[in-house]
Amino acid sequence: MNTKKSKLMGMNVFLKLEFINRMFNSNKSYMIVKKRLKNPYICMTNTGILDSKKLVFDGSPIIDAFMCGSIKYRPHFQIALSSFKNKMTFSSNLYGSKNDYNKILTFFHLLDQELPQ
Repeated sequence: MNTKKSKLMGMNVFLKLEFINRMFNSNKSYMIVKKRLKNPYICMTNTGILDSKKLVFDGSPIIDAFMCGSIKYRPHFQIALSSFKNKMTFSSNLYGSKNDYNKILTFFHLLDQELPQ
């Protein structure tokens, strides 16, 4: 994982977005990005390990913590993974309908069935 992270995978998109925003006005750059940027509909992000020794607020011990991924809009779906004190947490942030919410609950139920206890 460290080797992959050191190559700054995924940063290419940000560099292109920065370039397009500098070259064109806001409306034009938005249209270019909308037409050209093809994000996968389903993706996963690993936000990493939250270090309990560093996660301290005014001396108060933190009992539990997790980090979420970015908010997605239909038809995109992202699952995020973080860990804290040897406990993994999966999360998803979808701006959608009650039906979308139910589908995510079903997805997490299936995920729970697949993972060892």
